[in-house]
Amino acid sequence: MKEHIIQKISDYHNPEFMGLIKLTAKAILITNKIKVKSLSRKLGQQSICFELSPNSIAIVFHYGAVVFFNASEEQESEFLDYLKPFIKKSYSRPMTESIDISVMAQSTPKILNNSIIINKVSLNFLVVIAHVLAKSLILDHYEGAIGNLFSDVEPIALNLKNKGQLRNSSSEMLKHIGATLLAENEMLGKIELSEKPSLLWEHSELEPLYDLLVEDFEILHRQTI
Repeated sequence: MKEHIIQKISDYHNPEFMGLIKLTAKAILITNKIKVKSLSRKLGQQSICFELSPNSIAIVFHYGAVVFFNASEEQESEFLDYLKPFIKKSYSRPMTESIDISVMAQSTPKILNNSIIINKVSLNFLVVIAHVLAKSLILDHYEGAIGNLFSDVEPIALNLKNKGQLRNSSSEMLKHIGATLLAENEMLGKIELSEKPSLLWEHSELEPLYDLLVEDFEILHRQTI
């Protein structure tokens, strides 16, 4: 596979890719940090777009998510191997989320039968979709971590209620829980879930699609829970 970085999103014009009428987006959360600066050698860059083939794209986010568009399993595997030198520690069980995308000429952005409807394939549209899918995965990860911590806390709380004291092991567990909560909260803060992609500053026509996806995936609602 000969992947290469797409240096400027607005300049990307690949007739084969742009001519697609159906494709699948698949987001994978592989770690909590990818060294995108080392990948692109551009300071301040939070995500990078790669062309994997004439009809497949990958978008890499610094907080550990990769979103593939129209990529085969082999392309996904090869690209994730390519990223390994830029990752300190991978998750043992990466989380994934997929959604279909269909093109309907002259249609406004909508979600129909669990498929995102857009009026054309453009890299700008796909970057917006990737941002929301990646944020949704981060929230899934956070929600799962919090759920596991509450499971750990329950027997401690019951022991405290029934006996009025904590065991030594319980004290260590609470320290672990506190440290984990702080780490998760710090991670969410770095991602800035409520912030819109910088791409929208220059392309206001992307706002309806972004707002639609944020509402459908309940990004803001889940962040406040």
